[in-house]
Amino acid sequence: MGLSHSAQAQLDKEFIERKGWSLGMTLGNSDLWGDIGTNKVKDHYFNDNYSKHMRPFGGLYARYTLHPAFVLRGGINYGMLSAGDNMNANLAKKAVNYESDSVQRFQRNLDVRVNIWEGNFMFEINPLRVNPLSRLAKMHFQPYLLAGITGYHFVSKGRYINKNGAGAANGQWIDLYDLHIEGDGFKEAGMPAAYSQWQIAVPLGIGGKWDLSPKMAIGIEYVYRYCMTDYLDGVSQNYIDPALYAKNGLTPEQVVVATAMSDKSWELDKNKVHSPGQKRGNNAGPDSYSTLSITLFYKFKSRYYPWWE
Repeated sequence: MGLSHSAQAQLDKEFIERKGWSLGMTLGNSDLWGDIGTNKVKDHYFNDNYSKHMRPFGGLYARYTLHPAFVLRGGINYGMLSAGDNMNANLAKKAVNYESDSVQRFQRNLDVRVNIWEGNFMFEINPLRVNPLSRLAKMHFQPYLLAGITGYHFVSKGRYINKNGAGAANGQWIDLYDLHIEGDGFKEAGMPAAYSQWQIAVPLGIGGKWDLSPKMAIGIEYVYRYCMTDYLDGVSQNYIDPALYAKNGLTPEQVVVATAMSDKSWELDKNKVHSPGQKRGNNAGPDSYSTLSITLFYKFKSRYYPWWE
C-alpha cells in the first residue's frame, strides 16, 4: 500500500516541467474587435450572424522553461479576421429610434476581411507551480497566464459592389490600404495620418493545460491583442469628398472603387447618402483582435536534473 502511494507521488512529480525546450502548435477561432460589427460583447457572441464571421487562426510556438512556473514562449501565427455591420440586423429591428447605434451601424453596411501574419514573444506564468514541492504543483491540470508583445502584418479587404453593377471587380474583396478611403495620408488639412500595415500589439491571455504524459500536454487558451492602430478594419474617421481621391493621385479605376466602397449604405437604402465630414467610424480607441485556441505541445528530454526532486 505504501509502495503504491510512493510510486504515484513520483509519477506526479515527473509531470512538472524541467528546465528545457518544448515545441507546440495552436489552432482556433478569431474575433475582430473594431469599428465594424456590434458595439457590445454580448451582441457579438450571441448573434445570428456570428458563425458567418468565424475564421481560423493558428500556428507554431517554442517554449523554454526557466522554472516550472515561468516559461518563455515565442511563436508565429497566420489567420483571418472577419466582421460585418450585418451583425446588427436583428438589433436594428428592435431599436426604438433611427438614431440608435445598432441602426446606424446596420445602415452603414460595411464589411471587412483581414489576413494577419503574426510573430509573438510571451511570458507564461503557471501560478500553481511557483512552489514545485507543493501538492498543487503535481496536479495534471494547470492554469496559466500570458503576456508579451506581438508584431504583425495585416491586409484588410472590403467587398466591392458597384452601384451600376459594373466593373471587373464587382462582388470581389478588394485591398483597402491603397484606396485611402478615409483620406489617410492625404495632404489636405484635417485628413488622418497615413498608417502602416506593419504594427505591434500587446497580447494578454489566460489558459489551462492538461499534462497527458511527462512529455506532452494539451490545453485551451484565450489571447486578446490590444493593437496600436485603429485601421485594422479599415474604418476609423469620417466620410470624405470623393473628389479628393483623384486629387491625391489615385488612378481612375481606384477612384471608382474607392468612391463605391466608401459609402455602401445605398445597398440597403437607395436614398441614404453620407456627406463629407459625417462620422464613418469611431477613433476614440484602437482596434483589437482575439483568439480562442486548442494547444498541443511536446516537451523535449531535458539534461537538467530538477532541484525539487
